[in-house]
Amino acid sequence: IGLTGGTRFRNVEMNTTFKYSHWVRASDTDEHYLRELTIRDSNRDSDFYSVSADIGYYITPQAKVFIEGEWVRISNGTGNKTQTYHDTGDVIHYQNASGIESSSYNVTAGLKYYF
Repeated sequence: IGLTGGTRFRNVEMNTTFKYSHWVRASDTDEHYLRELTIRDSNRDSDFYSVSADIGYYITPQAKVFIEGEWVRISNGTGNKTQTYHDTGDVIHYQNASGIESSSYNVTAGLKYYF
């Protein structure tokens, strides 16, 4: 689900976008080589949020220089964990024992050319 808005005044353009999704699948694998251990986590219980904004200036009718900022977050979701001990061959499963969460920022500057 998303919402986008934008405006242009002469050669200056501004845009914003908001995105949301409840359909997030996340997974993680940790390899502990010295301990001969692999840990795998997975979940389907997270939410995705994203907000971005950009401003640009048209240097020609087809070319625009711009700068954009974006914030992305995947909320904490619980899921299953599997530990594999390679030295003994033991595999242990834990229900609802893992948590996966992520947050990031991104800044982009560039040139867009429209053909």
